[in-house]
Amino acid sequence: MECRGDCRVPEGHPGLGCDSEVSDAGLLVIDSQSKLPGFWRAIADSALHFRAWGNEIIVYNGLSGDTHLLGLTAAQVLSTLQTNALDIHSIMDKLAARWQTGPDEHMHQEVADILAQLSDLSLIVPVES
Repeated sequence: MECRGDCRVPEGHPGLGCDSEVSDAGLLVIDSQSKLPGFWRAIADSALHFRAWGNEIIVYNGLSGDTHLLGLTAAQVLSTLQTNALDIHSIMDKLAARWQTGPDEHMHQEVADILAQLSDLSLIVPVES
């Protein structure tokens, strides 16, 4: 089975035919070592519609008509990019402040994975720095 969308697998679920690793944020882990653009922004704010249930967020993309299930961290990254175009370090700083923690290598890897996945879902786009 080919994975499309965010390939989120609920905790304890035996799987949905997706052999790829799933991150702590509930997103498909892809190779974040590849070169990511410097700055990102969310697609048009009016195109994104959010609904939350606990730590899971449904986001509807009004431009594509697609609906995606995001983990809390991925939704926070997307929300952060709705107001300004930011690079990965600025995103990490904002998340660290929100979580009252310091950015570290694990956070960098997680945010890089999330940025790549949100880009694949056409929820964010790269911008010139």
